[in-house]
Amino acid sequence: MTKLYQNLLVFLCFLISSALSATPLHYTPPETNFKVTNQKLIFPIITDSPEQHSFFLDLLKQSISLAKLDLSLSLIELPQKRAKQMLKSKELSIYWMIETEQRNNDHLVINFPLTKGLIGQRIFLIRPQDKTKFSSISNLQELKNANLTAGLGSHWFDVEIWNHNKLDNQVYEDNFNIIFQELASKEALDYFPRGAIEAAQEISRHPRLTIEPNLLLTYERDFKFYLARTAGNLKLKEQLEAALLNANYQGLHDKLIEDYWGEDLKTLDLENRIKIPLSIP
Repeated sequence: MTKLYQNLLVFLCFLISSALSATPLHYTPPETNFKVTNQKLIFPIITDSPEQHSFFLDLLKQSISLAKLDLSLSLIELPQKRAKQMLKSKELSIYWMIETEQRNNDHLVINFPLTKGLIGQRIFLIRPQDKTKFSSISNLQELKNANLTAGLGSHWFDVEIWNHNKLDNQVYEDNFNIIFQELASKEALDYFPRGAIEAAQEISRHPRLTIEPNLLLTYERDFKFYLARTAGNLKLKEQLEAALLNANYQGLHDKLIEDYWGEDLKTLDLENRIKIPLSIP
């Protein structure tokens, strides 16, 4: 009887193992025990960089649609600095920012990397006549020794990164578009580091500048959506995370990255640039 029982047990284990190995794995969005209904999100169009919002708006709208969430979006034009203030004061529902510990404390972070790390790959905008200033640089120490000054916007995560890595920089308050003008017309600045998803679009609006062709500074952070920190948004955070994960599984995320930035990324040739990793404070 014991022998028969052992043989039967082995046979059942074999059947279960075979069934599991033959069953394809599929992504299933997390189950939630609630439904967000008839809620309106106030979403910013950033006037400092009017083309930047389009990808994030498109990704959010299509993810909501795929997940069949009962949400609508109301658009409002704001400068970047004002959008951050309004998110903190809960006058704005949602905004995308590079993730930091402070922002995670101030707001509700939706744990989904929006650009797949592309915003943390930094390209230099420079004056065309200054290419030789950068041509002999191949590592972080050489960049430090070159005594080149970056222009950065106030309250940007880049300010923390550049300071932590002991790289010279000058910080500008209010509208960061002044940096493009200062770089083009004055010797006080040498370069403006921009994300790989930003550089090509911005250079088309600033023909007096060019893209430095060889260097790529990198750090391990990405844009994430942040919600205003309210009790009601705790449920919404979970629902939007599931919607974005589902959009990624369905291929929507990759498609939008290709549609919006594919040609620019090919032109930038990120793979063949000299990569200089930056440490994070």
